[in-house]
Amino acid sequence: MTLFRGLPTAKASFATKHVNRGLLDWDPRKRTRVRFSLMSERTAKLLDLRTSPIAERLAALDDFRAADYEVHVNLSPVVVHDGWLDDWRELLQALGDAVSSPTIRRCTRRTGSPARRTCCVAPQPAGDQTQRGRGTNVRYRRGLERRLLDELLALVDQHSPYLCVRYAL
Repeated sequence: MTLFRGLPTAKASFATKHVNRGLLDWDPRKRTRVRFSLMSERTAKLLDLRTSPIAERLAALDDFRAADYEVHVNLSPVVVHDGWLDDWRELLQALGDAVSSPTIRRCTRRTGSPARRTCCVAPQPAGDQTQRGRGTNVRYRRGLERRLLDELLALVDQHSPYLCVRYAL
């Protein structure tokens, strides 16, 4: 981090699912971006073992911004199941409750557009498709992935309009 503090055109960046409050004393001088991964609480209990709880990550956002980090959030993974949109609605509301206005103003930008979102999502082939290689990948039926993504993006627009969705795959 000492190196990046002194480089005017470079920035360190890392994603984490762990809140390391020891980093708050490192003086990044706005030259380090930390991206906290967030997902619904129900999904986190199944997939995010041995990581900081979602509530702890949310509580850390303002602290890292106050310590001069550029703070972003990764909304992932998105796991579709019965009630998944309700779970994401809860998370987005909790995010809004957890962060202060300075964090929102300083750390998030509303630059996404429907056109950008459209070009970030590859069209799916007709019907279910199975790909062979190292493993087996099952893809959504044609149009389903786009519909699910649109539902999530509408939820983000409704409950967290300050977030910029930079890419969605």
